[in-house]
Parts: sequence; C-alpha cells; structure tokens
Amino acid sequence: MLALAENAAFQAQRISRGESGLLRLGFTAGSSYSFLPKLLAQLDLSLVDVDVELREMVTLQQLEALRGSVIDIGLLRSFAQQENVQTVCVAREQMMLALPVGHRLGRGRAPSLIDLKDEPLITFDPLDGRYFYELIDRQFRNVGVSPRYVHKVSQIHSILALVSAGQGISLVPESARALHFSGTVIRKVRMSSIHAELFLAWRTDNANPVLPQFQKLAAKYFAIAELKSS
Repeated sequence: MLALAENAAFQAQRISRGESGLLRLGFTAGSSYSFLPKLLAQLDLSLVDVDVELREMVTLQQLEALRGSVIDIGLLRSFAQQENVQTVCVAREQMMLALPVGHRLGRGRAPSLIDLKDEPLITFDPLDGRYFYELIDRQFRNVGVSPRYVHKVSQIHSILALVSAGQGISLVPESARALHFSGTVIRKVRMSSIHAELFLAWRTDNANPVLPQFQKLAAKYFAIAELKSS
C-alpha cells in the first residue's frame, strides 16, 4: 500500500513537471512527409513518457481547434497573428516544379515562371490550401503571368496524382519529393527566392504541463525563427 501510494505521488509529480502526460498535436498532411516524423522521433527520445495524440487538419481547422482547446499545439502554415496564439517557425522549404514524365520542361536548364505561361496549372484549393494558393499566385502576378489554373485541390499527393496523369503541372514544396510519386519529375524553377514555412502554434493560456517541455524541445532542435506572440 505504501509503495503504491509513493508511486502514485511520484507519477503525480512527473505529470505536474510535464515529464509525463498527453499532448494533442494537430498537423497538416504536407508536414507528415518529412518534418513530422523527425519531430516524433525527437519526442520519443526526449519526452519518453509523453503520449502524443495526432490529428490531421488543414491550417484553418487547427486554428479553430486551438481556440476550442481541442488540440494543444498545431503544426501548420503561416496565418495572420491571433490573440493568445504564439508561434515558432520550425521548417522552411523551397518551392519546386512538378511535371509529368516526358514534359518539355523536364529537361535542360531550369525553367522560369515565364516559361510556365499558358501551361495548364494544378494548384491548391483557395480555402483549404489558402497558404500555398496565395503564395504561388502572388509569384505569378509579380512576374506578370496570368496563371491558367485547370484544377484546384487540397493536398500535395492529390496534386502529384493529377500531374502524373498528365492533367497539368504544379508548384509544390520540396518535401513532395519524399512521396516518390511515380510518373512525376520534381525540379528547381528559376524565380525570386520563396520558401514555404511551417510553424508550431499554441495558445499562451494553455495549462497543459507538457506544453512547456515540448516548447523547449522545439526551440532546441527545430526553431529557425524567433518566437512571436500577438
């Protein structure tokens, strides 16, 4: 009885220090191709007694889940700063050109955005994939190209499936290479330097004791920008 009581007290202390417990983590599908596995591997090494509950959501859904305390932390794309939400940039990747095998732009010098003029383009959904949609559309507008969008879908793997089927070409983040999608070629494109950024976001008033430990881990191993809070 005494041993059980002592063990219960010990476990309670570990939970209060954030060394044990549950962390509910939201993530975008794109982050699971490369960054999320690295994050989970580091969690397994550094916070061995913390259980992680994963929930796949687009950025807008994660923001709603943060506001409703459905998740403790989100792994999402950039968004307008919101009250009581703090973020840290944990990944930054180059945008690349996805082409079907045999496409004329798949060989030779790296194409520019001007070279994509009049090409059928597959892009992200303006709502569910708003971050990428606006990022890509802005780059075309900056060089005076009116993109000819033929399909707008939410997920990177859906875009690559359409590209491999010869439905068009697309700009995708570099992590898309990790999918090794048959029938596609992913190569660099000559344009002004743009990068897709990935952020961890959490509410500043979240009382989960695991969260500070997770924040320290993220800052130590992954943070590439200063913490920002609104």
